[in-house]
Amino acid sequence: ARLFAIVDVWDALRSDRPYRAAWPEEKVIEHILAGSGSHFDPKAVEIFLKTISQNGQS
Repeated sequence: ARLFAIVDVWDALRSDRPYRAAWPEEKVIEHILAGSGSHFDPKAVEIFLKTISQNGQS
């Protein structure tokens, strides 16, 4: 559930919506890092960011 919370935010912010354009990858990463320790589990953030950097996900 902790990792899913991050994935959900990633998907929501990286996707175009009728009311706003998708955020750039760097901005989403900054947003997730800013929430680490408050909104997101710091270890889950670490794992998620490591995984997307290894897979070249954007």
